[in-house]
Amino acid sequence: MKVQVAGGALMLCRSAVTMNLKIETDAGPLNLRSVPCLVLDGNEDELLLGRKTMRDIGIDIDRLFEQLEGGDRVNKADGDDVSDNDTELHFAVDMEDIHRHLDRMLDEAREAGYDPSLLEVFRALVYEYADVWRVHIGADPAADVGPLVAQLRPGAQPHRSGNRKYSEPQRKFLREFGKELEKNGLVKRNNASRWAGPALPVKNPHSDHFRCTMDYRPANKWTVALAGATPNLVVAIQSVKGAYAFGLFDLLKGFWQLPLHPISQKLYSFVTEDGVFTPTRVPQGASDSATHFQLQMQDCFRDMLYDSLLVWIDDLLKLNAKKCLLFSKQVMLCGKVVDGEGIRHSPERLEALVNLPLPPPAAALQQFLCAANWFRDSMVDYARTVHLLQAKLEEVMGRRGRRKSQLACVDLTWTDEDKDSFSDVVDLLATTNKQHFADKDARVCLLTDASSTGWSIVVSQVRHWDEEKSVAEQTHELLVCRGGQFTGAQLNWSIIEKEAYPVVRACADLAYLLDREKGIHIYCNHANLVYIIAPDKTVKAHLRGKIDYMVVASGMPALCWSSLASSTEQHRVYIAYIWHCWSIS
Repeated sequence: MKVQVAGGALMLCRSAVTMNLKIETDAGPLNLRSVPCLVLDGNEDELLLGRKTMRDIGIDIDRLFEQLEGGDRVNKADGDDVSDNDTELHFAVDMEDIHRHLDRMLDEAREAGYDPSLLEVFRALVYEYADVWRVHIGADPAADVGPLVAQLRPGAQPHRSGNRKYSEPQRKFLREFGKELEKNGLVKRNNASRWAGPALPVKNPHSDHFRCTMDYRPANKWTVALAGATPNLVVAIQSVKGAYAFGLFDLLKGFWQLPLHPISQKLYSFVTEDGVFTPTRVPQGASDSATHFQLQMQDCFRDMLYDSLLVWIDDLLKLNAKKCLLFSKQVMLCGKVVDGEGIRHSPERLEALVNLPLPPPAAALQQFLCAANWFRDSMVDYARTVHLLQAKLEEVMGRRGRRKSQLACVDLTWTDEDKDSFSDVVDLLATTNKQHFADKDARVCLLTDASSTGWSIVVSQVRHWDEEKSVAEQTHELLVCRGGQFTGAQLNWSIIEKEAYPVVRACADLAYLLDREKGIHIYCNHANLVYIIAPDKTVKAHLRGKIDYMVVASGMPALCWSSLASSTEQHRVYIAYIWHCWSIS
């Protein structure tokens, strides 16, 4: 076919190809992937980039001189709040800075035990793809994924907030932030927008720097939530069992790299004292942002998920060179240290919590208990230990309200019993255990107990079971702990009902651990539970034939329930697996 080239000439095109291009520039290599190209007849060997490709890398030929002139005007403006040293209003990528961070990551990999003989090959590979890293947000095109489209409820009414009062540091930050986003095409001025939420600058912890959030609650109220959810971290993280090393990749302004559909952009406009800005990328704080991001990442990395890669909210597009790790024997994820064997809590967080003084106001006690609950799955008997403090807080919240602001001015009176309870919780926090990943070849043990006021569950595994030893003498690895207090009508249950409850609760809440080919072994101190759970005793005869079940005693063949109960040492019940057939609710 014939095509028209620059200058209006017609040339013959005989074929088309798709190529990966690497263009060497003074700022470093520029990698372009899957670029469609036309092969033209001619006497010269050269490659011409079209307008679309140039725009994709941030260069608009029609506005090139305007951009250059505008950039010069920004640099020379007197009294501008953006200094020459801090400006991020440029299109060039600082590859020297990126290379410095890549060298740091490679040095950390060597110190973490990466094979020195492979380090130079690793370095060459990292430098080849240096363009995927960034230090500052820039004019990169949006990621090649589907745009977010927000669906409004019928009868949605636009909401436009007034401008809020900001301190001088906040005003300066918002001016710089707005200019940066507008210069890089991430927002556009839109003072005619009918929708606008207030910008909310929030100071980062342990620093004087701000980050900008937006109050999208009015817009979210009228939005139909996107179907989908982030994976359960407790379940998904089991996939890293046995991993030798980890890489941690953090996105730079992750949501801002995803496109926002034009029909939804006005909905997420925000207002500052400089005017109304409408985003062209997915904003943080919108009801669908996190779900949309997670779904797009899962779609992009579908073939790698749960084998070579875990995606959690915004941990993977252009990568933040300041926060990434290329090779490490363990990584920090959501405040937990993860390695190939299991999960343990951050020692720094534990130390800070253990060293807390007795909290005088009720709000401080509320914050302490919320933090302590984060560790509950790794502590045995946590529910009973913390019950007195929780009851004390509930009594105050019943009178003053449940919000932190309502409890901030409520001073607590601490009795000696309260102080002892607080010390017990702190001591228990200091003994948190590492939670191991489940091994399919290990023997999983479900240990339950109950009292007149509460219940407890411990799930462990034994890799090498010794038939000569009792269950208490085996080498156990903790999988998870659970517990709670009986409340209301539960306090009137019979003893056998209270003993059965943790078994039933474990089967419901911990199915992802207990549903195993080799079954599980349940240990309790109430032999009569055998008659409660046994299908041949509790299921009607016309249904019994539809149920398959198997009971295995340690060192014994399959026995009937009554024989098992009488022959099991210390009345411990050994149940291998009730085949997908019964449940108690």
